[in-house]
Amino acid sequence: MPIIKSMEGGALGWMDYVLAALIVGMVIYESISDQQQWEYQEEKHRRIREGEDLGEYYGKGFTHTGLWGISRHPNYFAEQGVWVLFYFFSVIASGNWINWTATGFFLLLVLFKSSSDFSEEISAGKYPGYKDYQSRVPRFVPFTKFSSKSTEEREKVAS
Repeated sequence: MPIIKSMEGGALGWMDYVLAALIVGMVIYESISDQQQWEYQEEKHRRIREGEDLGEYYGKGFTHTGLWGISRHPNYFAEQGVWVLFYFFSVIASGNWINWTATGFFLLLVLFKSSSDFSEEISAGKYPGYKDYQSRVPRFVPFTKFSSKSTEEREKVAS
């Protein structure tokens, strides 16, 4: 939809190039997060197959470092970012902040939110440390949680 709207615009401007660069950055970010997830899970399952000790790092059971240490779903964040940035091409072409092509990215945001709700529920039930991870690391947008206290620390203060 944004492409159709953008075709109504004129020649490419500097903002088109900025958006294109940001989209490439998001694709790279998503690729890195997917690779980190793949490497963590591959090694965890290799250790399980070989009967090796998982240790503290792999014993957590879920990816929690790298980009996953600043966002619980960095791959989802980047994917959503691509589509929101893509929408801005239609904003530039039309000159309107809100236009009909927003429907596409808005529905994708709802889809990703619902999908992450489902996976968060599974992970919180499966891995004992996941609730603490949820309390410290933002779901999508990196660096948007400002408390470094764990759930355990907050419970101690409350009692």
